[in-house]
Amino acid sequence: MCCGLTCILSRDIGDTARVIRKIGAGIILDSEGAVPSVSEIRRLLTLNREEISKWMCQKYSSNLYFEKILTLYRTVAEGGLA
Repeated sequence: MCCGLTCILSRDIGDTARVIRKIGAGIILDSEGAVPSVSEIRRLLTLNREEISKWMCQKYSSNLYFEKILTLYRTVAEGGLA
């Protein structure tokens, strides 16, 4: 989503459905075998991909968590968190 692509996904995909629903950047299918409507697909085509990308990068870019993850790995490697 950081590249601005919209999504069509199952509601059972972890927290992804929650994020997609929050910013309206996709379609959440409620059941197996469900198919999005034509109007839902048309709505996706009108979304601002640049805005989706910007929002996702501000909230979920791996760069935001890199230092925290690196510190955690170093702690574990040094025998911490036991």
